[in-house]
Amino acid sequence: MKHIALSIFLLFALLSGYGQEGRMPKGKTLRITKIDSAKKSTYGYLVAISDSDMVVMKSPVQFNQRFLDSNQNTTSYKNLSTVHIQRKGSLGRGMWIGALSGLAVGVLGAALDNASEDGLTPAFVILITAQGFVIGALVGALWKKRFKINGNKEKFARMKKTVLDMTYGY
Repeated sequence: MKHIALSIFLLFALLSGYGQEGRMPKGKTLRITKIDSAKKSTYGYLVAISDSDMVVMKSPVQFNQRFLDSNQNTTSYKNLSTVHIQRKGSLGRGMWIGALSGLAVGVLGAALDNASEDGLTPAFVILITAQGFVIGALVGALWKKRFKINGNKEKFARMKKTVLDMTYGY
């Protein structure tokens, strides 16, 4: 019995002994629209971001700081005017969340109403679900983070902190 208790204690000590200093990636893909100082818009996907520049690719790629060494498709903060960042799939995600929350509200309202004799309860649930679907679609489509950089390194650093908070968990 002592050996089992000692083994369990050592197992927990071993598992908790690994350092957790690094942040774990969440595997998010971020769509980006960057407007440079010449007011030219470029669309792509944010791959990595450093202290002074960011890496953007045309194909959807999950955000990963390991691509930071890539010299391809880098943009310096000095050349940036405005940056819009939106998570890929936010429209569909918003639709699902809105529809499910509308369904939950509709079912809860129908259960509290208890007026199923007139046959309006299923129509009420469908109506509230559809409203949640539309509202979720609007929220998902309109949600964007907008950063006005204008060649300022401090504003770029704030954008970097926000992007890292979005893409890495603690």
